[in-house]
Amino acid sequence: MVGRPRRSCFRCNNQKVRCNGVRPTCDRCKRIRHICSYEGAQPEPYGYVSSPRSSTANVESRYADREEQQSSPRQPDFQARYCGIPRSLIGDLVDIYFSHVYNARLLLHKDTVVEAVSARTATSHVVLSICAFASKYYRDAAGNHSLSESGFGQEWASIAGSMVATELGEPKEENIVTFINLALYWYSEGEWRKAFIYKWNGIQIAYVLGVPAPSPHGTTSSLRTEVTRRRFWACACIMLFGSKADFVVSTLSDSLTKVPLPCPESRFGKDTLSPPTESGHNTIFAALIHILMLWNAVYQSVKDGDLQLNTLQSLNSRIESWNTSLPSDLEFSPDSLNDALAQDQHLVLLLHTIYDQCLCTLHSSIVPLFCWGMSCDGT
Repeated sequence: MVGRPRRSCFRCNNQKVRCNGVRPTCDRCKRIRHICSYEGAQPEPYGYVSSPRSSTANVESRYADREEQQSSPRQPDFQARYCGIPRSLIGDLVDIYFSHVYNARLLLHKDTVVEAVSARTATSHVVLSICAFASKYYRDAAGNHSLSESGFGQEWASIAGSMVATELGEPKEENIVTFINLALYWYSEGEWRKAFIYKWNGIQIAYVLGVPAPSPHGTTSSLRTEVTRRRFWACACIMLFGSKADFVVSTLSDSLTKVPLPCPESRFGKDTLSPPTESGHNTIFAALIHILMLWNAVYQSVKDGDLQLNTLQSLNSRIESWNTSLPSDLEFSPDSLNDALAQDQHLVLLLHTIYDQCLCTLHSSIVPLFCWGMSCDGT
């Protein structure tokens, strides 16, 4: 007997979510900007790329079309492009990336990136991954998300992924940057499988390359050493966010205790700098790393299902100690947010979001402790 024809698209059907069946693109796929396809129909191409070379040329031609449509009196200057993207737009996207992405300053040094793009020596897949991620926050003069709505973000991310994949046989440290950027980008697009693959490629490359080799505390270090150290912490943060405590503890426990925390931002960018001490968390990234470690401990304890009251009290004490020892400029208050630099405001919000998440998760776990025991009559 012939069954009823399926009304939902392939993506909604695979993810077991409701689909309104609108063709050629259902409302859900349109909202999250994904390729929508139905049984017996060709998918509507949205940001799909076949190869890095053809796609870069396509980006360039689409930008040319857009500039012509804006009736500019002069022809587009293709010499002013890099990776097929107008250089002026890359500058805007780099600024957006460093002001909006929480781990941008852990992965890259902004001045170095700007100089490399200007000299056309920046690695193409790194630039494309930056532009893809920043396209999510970009708004044109009319206030529209024109890059993401036109599919450029997905296109650039696909090109970057194809490029960096060819280097897996001989990985370089800069591959970590691209893989972590792509992991966060695709996760924000709802593609968690892609995000998971890119995430662990970046982490495993850091592990294989030994990023970084622990250095003695109190010694001076170069900017290059600090950048490498920060990339280690970027990998640690994304693991702690993902609650993979088993991997963190078993594989990176020594590094987590021996690698110096990121230096103060006021010193980041100097030719020679002194790494901070390991006690306290007086810098914004040190505070982020510590609260993420606490979140991971809370998550793992609750997930294991054997949380005891003394463990709960100990974790609560550590979380509150973290909060009370924060410097005044990192406290959650209107004054501190107004005084914070623009590039730090979203990080201050992130710190206290994770802090509240730790407390909510920990305190809600108290209920099962009083509900799973035997009743008064022994049943």
